[in-house]
Amino acid sequence: MNTRRSRGLTVLMLMLVLLAVVHSYHGIGMPPQEQAGGTPTPIETPALVEAPEPDRSRPLGKLEAGEWVSTEWGGVRCEYPASPRARQIAATLQSRIVGYVAVEGRDIGFAVHDHSADVVCSFHPDVTFEMASIVKVATVASLLNQRGLAGLSAAELDWARAAIVWSDNDAHDILWGLTGGEEGLRMLAAAGGLTQTTPGPDGMWGLGTTTAADQLRLMDALVSGTLLGLDETQYLLGLMRQVVPEQTWGIITQAPPNAVIAVKNGWLDVQHWAPDGRYLTTTWTVNSIGYIQSPEVNYTLAILSSGHDSEESGRNYVEEVVAWVASVLTAD
Repeated sequence: MNTRRSRGLTVLMLMLVLLAVVHSYHGIGMPPQEQAGGTPTPIETPALVEAPEPDRSRPLGKLEAGEWVSTEWGGVRCEYPASPRARQIAATLQSRIVGYVAVEGRDIGFAVHDHSADVVCSFHPDVTFEMASIVKVATVASLLNQRGLAGLSAAELDWARAAIVWSDNDAHDILWGLTGGEEGLRMLAAAGGLTQTTPGPDGMWGLGTTTAADQLRLMDALVSGTLLGLDETQYLLGLMRQVVPEQTWGIITQAPPNAVIAVKNGWLDVQHWAPDGRYLTTTWTVNSIGYIQSPEVNYTLAILSSGHDSEESGRNYVEEVVAWVASVLTAD
């Protein structure tokens, strides 16, 4: 990604203060007047996806000589078992989306795992993006990993639900502190094999960076039950299935009507400054992670992007790419 916020020392110090304020209202969660709280409603327990444990020795996939194939076309890389069905899915996905992931002025990275055919495809999987509110999944996972579901108080469960379901920043601030902040994220990253995920500076959790490869690895570890215990996994995925309607966009695009959907999105406005301290422009980071499961499809997906003129244009672009991916995975 391009270097941001290059400016003089005085301006940098001032902007860090301003960013701490701005990020509490924009891009990372719901505005204060839209945030909600109250007693959590019962969580519907999701069925776990049957998926193999990811091989953390590779950025994506688990190639073995004679058993797995790796192909690349136009920067879209796919890894899959040597079967006709997997080969067709990979080739079709590459041919359909290669023209939609290179829009000038926008950066995008995505990674998708079709569990039914065990096909993993990605574009710029190792490019770093600011996390915005998708970091909240890792924070709640870190708390559950450290304490277990049975070890959380009613108040802590309320905060976890608010952070995921409503993307409540205040609730997440509390959880961030309970997990140990930066150290808590590092612990979760180590447990999940997230080698490209780094906390943000000075406690600004939304400015932490990650990659599509890491976020797919996180979702795969959650749905396969290899990161947390059964109760903890079902609890966190259950929260992601209850995200409020106005925040259910992105990876859900073209999901079958009967699908089980777990999603977490993040959006963040990024201000760009000249070396002499002059304001240049504002662009948007828009991210979406989750899984889709139905009798017809079963896939996890992470899509990260930046450089958008507005939050709306960012969502539209993300959903365009997701639509092309989903059109392949949901085909008869």
